[in-house]
Amino acid sequence: MPRKLGINEQLSREWGGTSKGYWRVSGSPILARVLPNTRWGDLGLRMLKSTWHG
Repeated sequence: MPRKLGINEQLSREWGGTSKGYWRVSGSPILARVLPNTRWGDLGLRMLKSTWHG
């Protein structure tokens, strides 16, 4: 899937095998591109932000 979105394999491997914590990786531009918030909504999952703000 990352290749279809224009992310090369080397960069995908670097971010996939990073020693950074989950929280730091969650804000990465690659993850935002591969798994945007709209994807989670399409899966029927509720976003915490909308739940928190009412």
